Amino acid sequence: MKNRTLLSVGFALLPIIASVVITALLIVAVGSNPGDVFVAVTEGAFRDSRAFAGVINFWIPLALCSLGLIVTFTAGLWNIGVEGQMMVGAVFAAYGALFIDLPGPVLIVVEILLAMLGGALWAGLVGFLKTRLAVHEIFGGVALNALANVWAIYLISGPWAPPSGGTAQATAPFKESAVLPPISPEFPVSLIALLLVTAGLVLITFALSGTRWGLQLKATGKNSRSALLLGVPTNRSAISALVVCGALAGIAGSYRVLFTS
Repeated sequence: MKNRTLLSVGFALLPIIASVVITALLIVAVGSNPGDVFVAVTEGAFRDSRAFAGVINFWIPLALCSLGLIVTFTAGLWNIGVEGQMMVGAVFAAYGALFIDLPGPVLIVVEILLAMLGGALWAGLVGFLKTRLAVHEIFGGVALNALANVWAIYLISGPWAPPSGGTAQATAPFKESAVLPPISPEFPVSLIALLLVTAGLVLITFALSGTRWGLQLKATGKNSRSALLLGVPTNRSAISALVVCGALAGIAGSYRVLFTS
């Protein structure tokens, strides 16, 4: 048991060590000192609370998307379409911020739910293409990524353009009640987003390790044909994994548009 634990830790650390070594070699190849680069990066990230908040704000969407990808990877799916799901989640959240008039806390909840719906629907399209039309999720995801980007650009340069004219850069500013509040001016990070990441981590961990659904996803990911012969609804498992990933990616997208530090 002890040897197995050490082996698991070693496999977990190996990618980190390899990435550090490869990065250091690339830095040396361009004629720089890896130590100097490491010091500069560390100082940039931790020089004060606002700089560290910037790191957290960059990490939050990545963490949400990563949690979703853990689900799809467990089911044996390469959800390349997570970028598009994040984009559509941002579009749905922006719709709520622009056109729905509700009290602040209620509006924020509605925006996040809309973002989850948008990401889940976009991921569901990938699942539909895979299970009904035999389109591999990589190809379906890449195509839907492009469509999501085109849709977003059309909206912000056309129907959602600010009164001054479209620039394909942004909509009109959201009202204050529609955006996520920061913890403090000195540490501009959304507490709501941190709670969502924490809740997502707990729920996904429990779902994959302690539920029938998680067991079905693992069986589908290990060998979908054998799982199907044993009675596992593999198509349903694949679609549900994609939908859950899309919902989490949608929340990530909503954070990119609803929070400004």
